[in-house]
Amino acid sequence: MVEVVSEGARRSRTYAVTDGGREELRRWMTETEAARTQRSETGVRWFLLAVIEPEDRRIALEQELAFMRLEAERLQATADALDALPGRHPFRATVDLGLRVNAVMTDWLGEQHEAVSPDRR
Repeated sequence: MVEVVSEGARRSRTYAVTDGGREELRRWMTETEAARTQRSETGVRWFLLAVIEPEDRRIALEQELAFMRLEAERLQATADALDALPGRHPFRATVDLGLRVNAVMTDWLGEQHEAVSPDRR
């Protein structure tokens, strides 16, 4: 499916997709249904926020918001690096999706945090 096309420092390798690998990828993407049963620990944690005490919920939300801010910075740095390359990188759209999803999730977390803020109780 892949082959090593070059080797570099510290045993790094660059891989390329073989013709057979590209055909298998095409088949998998177009002819099979995705397994959508994977568990998201983040989703489970956010779902269960409702059953912990408000003060603990506030602490958990602050931790989640801090993570989301760091993730947004990482995604933006990746977007900036891809934008600096010549031409449009094939994964740039996926990074954009990550930025958009991150923004929605951060907004939701902020709303939940505001709802348990000491001045709102």
